[in-house]
Amino acid sequence: PNGGERRSVRNTILGLTVLSVVEVKREGLDQADEYGSVVTTVFLVLGIFSSTCVMHGSVRRMLSTPLSELWPPRQMFSIAVGYAAGFLTAYAVDQSLGGHLGTLAALAAGTVAYVIGFVLPGGLGERDRDRIRSIRERIAARGAATA
Repeated sequence: PNGGERRSVRNTILGLTVLSVVEVKREGLDQADEYGSVVTTVFLVLGIFSSTCVMHGSVRRMLSTPLSELWPPRQMFSIAVGYAAGFLTAYAVDQSLGGHLGTLAALAAGTVAYVIGFVLPGGLGERDRDRIRSIRERIAARGAATA
């Protein structure tokens, strides 16, 4: 196949990917009223997973660096652990407290659980540590300049 045909196939695949994610999200939202937020979350995660699987082949050819170097397996695992910890924690807090205050507490607890679930298995890479160090240095420099 020539370049034009390859672009056409790639565009078709990307279009189908977007359509499938939109359809999955719509189905999840339709079912949310009947089954609750858990179903919506499951459908959202399935949509993201399916789009990642479909787009991986297209994106892999466009990258100058292998995806496994940009996103090592340990970080992939850490993201999965973080999502699971965050979701389960938020769900448990929301179920135990209920109401709007329970939702706010669930969001806060889920966020903390995600961060812990991401960092503990080694989700922070060297680039992340460099970015954090740079941010700390800029904040310290601002503090020193105003003092």
